[in-house]
Amino acid sequence: MPTRKISFISDSVYHVFNHSLGGYHLFGDDGDFRRFMNGVFYYQFAYLGLKYSRFNLLDDKSKLKALDSAKGQGRLVEVIAFSLLPSSFSLLLRQKEENGISVYMSKLSNSYSRYFNTKYHRLGPLFQGRFKVKLIQPSFLLSMSRYVHLKPYFFGLAKDPISLENYFYSSLPEYTGLKDTNFWSKELVLSSFSSKQEYKNFVFDWGAAEKELEVLKGLFFEKKVS
Repeated sequence: MPTRKISFISDSVYHVFNHSLGGYHLFGDDGDFRRFMNGVFYYQFAYLGLKYSRFNLLDDKSKLKALDSAKGQGRLVEVIAFSLLPSSFSLLLRQKEENGISVYMSKLSNSYSRYFNTKYHRLGPLFQGRFKVKLIQPSFLLSMSRYVHLKPYFFGLAKDPISLENYFYSSLPEYTGLKDTNFWSKELVLSSFSSKQEYKNFVFDWGAAEKELEVLKGLFFEKKVS
């Protein structure tokens, strides 16, 4: 096995992302998106006490109850923000336990790959190798949260602020108040703003975001990690 290229630092924030192999769509329908998002929720907890196969059969209310009961048992990571595109995903994660990000991503990727390959009768890897990662310095955190939330706009999946805010395959609706499951660690970002509306205005400042884009693109040229 290759040696690890990065030693993750607990309580630090990382941009974690990956793409499908060969541009294959990772999400064929709404059910696929929701299956991956359930995994993003589920695997952040270190000791849930409920296998994912059973968790996935619960109704939404029961899922939230199970996740809420696991909060006090510790987390591998905190999920600060995320967005899903048809052939890629982006996560902002804060590691909470040693090797938490590596364990979390292994569980999330392997679980979804098994599900996807079974559903679509395919074999082989789904992702472009190991996940990619970049340590986010505190001075870049707000900009990166904006970039992650704007990805559906940059890739043509949302045409305006209304459609972007209603893009439910990202954490933006949690930040603006359209949803409130209380399982995203959004306070790390929102604490820099006086209100959710102020953060919403920050995200929808298209001009400032596009100026930042060239700088933030450098966050994608990363080495693979084990």
